[in-house]
Amino acid sequence: SNYTGGMNRRGLIGEIVTSVYSGNNLKIVIVFLITIVYSWLILNIYIIFKKINQNYLSIFILLSPFYVLFSINDFRGGNSKEIIGFLALTLLILYDIYKSNAYLLLSLLVYFIGVFSHNLNIFLFPGIIFYIFVMSKIQKKTYISSFYLIIVLANIVIYFSPFMHDSYFDIKIWCNDLITNYNLYDTCFELTDGNLLDLKINDGVLL
Repeated sequence: SNYTGGMNRRGLIGEIVTSVYSGNNLKIVIVFLITIVYSWLILNIYIIFKKINQNYLSIFILLSPFYVLFSINDFRGGNSKEIIGFLALTLLILYDIYKSNAYLLLSLLVYFIGVFSHNLNIFLFPGIIFYIFVMSKIQKKTYISSFYLIIVLANIVIYFSPFMHDSYFDIKIWCNDLITNYNLYDTCFELTDGNLLDLKINDGVLL
């Protein structure tokens, strides 16, 4: 979703995409974007597994059908948005490994996008804090963890602010905008039900 039908708590990615993209094949753009996120996440996990000694349990989890098939099974519905939070966590781990500030900045940026794209990512905050204080060798733990806390608090403050209470998201306006401007033939029910990524052939045009 984006902010077309009014302010909502989950529209950041959609707002970025629809603001930057001016074409009409929105489905292809979303598929490409999700592929990038998953590919980046898998690459990070591969690097982490190579850099850190693993036990048999971690190897078993990596090779399990739950890990291998998750992205395939969940691709149709636009994916679980908390995967963005997991991507931020892997970038934080890479920062711990390489001590490069670029990884930390990327982690914070990705986590910000994740939290403001779906507030489920807020529930990954305790895991991030646990890694920083218990598992990592990061210096200035309190200083770094405070940045993640600020992102979470910003989302909560905005959600409970009077600005949000006076702004109502109209899903019909949102649906009609997508259907009209981005060559989508889906109904509003199908868009909200997770069918946005179903690539179909309509009137001879691959969406």
